[in-house]
Amino acid sequence: VRANFQDIVARLLHHPGVDAEQVNQFCTAGPSQVLWSPMQLAAREGFMSVCEVLWKEGKADVNRQLRDEAGLTWTTLSIAASRNHLDVCKLLLRGRARVYPTNEDGRQAVWFAARDGYSAVTLALLEGGGNAAQADVDGLTPALAAALYGHADTIMKVLKWQVTERRELAEAEERQKLEKDDAGIEIDVYDEDGED
Repeated sequence: VRANFQDIVARLLHHPGVDAEQVNQFCTAGPSQVLWSPMQLAAREGFMSVCEVLWKEGKADVNRQLRDEAGLTWTTLSIAASRNHLDVCKLLLRGRARVYPTNEDGRQAVWFAARDGYSAVTLALLEGGGNAAQADVDGLTPALAAALYGHADTIMKVLKWQVTERRELAEAEERQKLEKDDAGIEIDVYDEDGED
């Protein structure tokens, strides 16, 4: 996996003796002895082609977590986000990676991307369900983490996304109110075929 050998990974996955649990078995990466799955290693290095093969074969658990040397939990998505691998993050989101888990410090993948000033990754994670209001144990939201590290573009993207999100929620609530008549009964705005 570390060498980005897409063809070798694909052949391995098609080998009759390889099952999903074997693909998700951990391996060590370097002297730290942190245990990584093949998908986590590929996400960390930004090996999009390897991530695609693992995802398409359906043999990789995109939500598997690992614990680093400091004892903190990392999701595959937070690993890719912290390395600015936008394409890998988008692939993981398509593969139903959960965007909301926090580690022991209360940090989601979107927090790591914002802290490091990875604006495009931050926005993709927010659009994928990340929580812009989630503060870590120090009270830092993604926007505040970006501010602390001087990433003005990321701050603006997070704040603009929050304003847009709030406006869309308010508009949806207003539409729901308009669908009720004066007696508080919801009006059926669709016929039996689901059309106006």
